[in-house]
Amino acid sequence: MKKLYILLASFIIVCVLSSSIITNAATFSDTGTVPWAEAAINRLADQGVLNGVGNGKFDPTSNVTRGQLACIIVRAFNLPQAVGVEFPDVKTGTYYHDDIMTARVDGIITGYPEGKFYPDQNVTRQDLFVMVARAVSGRIQYQVQHLMK
Repeated sequence: MKKLYILLASFIIVCVLSSSIITNAATFSDTGTVPWAEAAINRLADQGVLNGVGNGKFDPTSNVTRGQLACIIVRAFNLPQAVGVEFPDVKTGTYYHDDIMTARVDGIITGYPEGKFYPDQNVTRQDLFVMVARAVSGRIQYQVQHLMK
């Protein structure tokens, strides 16, 4: 599972370094438990990609949920907020609502066949790689279209 998080962190760092996200100068009191990841976590927090869990904590050993991953990807790519068809299990006003809607409109997520997204379920390896692949593919298409203009 650590390899999964290392891969995700590496991917996001590359995205962040090539984007123009505002700096927040954030640090967390509990990232010292994972010294190998502390600098990356703080850098991503500084860039506004990661927010932590509140009270100055990041909770670095917890699992990532589908809703959290959608937020991370949308923020890493600095995608403009978009509105579209809502998932019935993604309630308006939740911290992940707008980012999930953006990810859906941009084709990064599609949900399950019954029309739900299950934002509080832990991310699976397939969730991670499908969302990242779609985000990267969309970013490449966007850049090519703008180069052609």
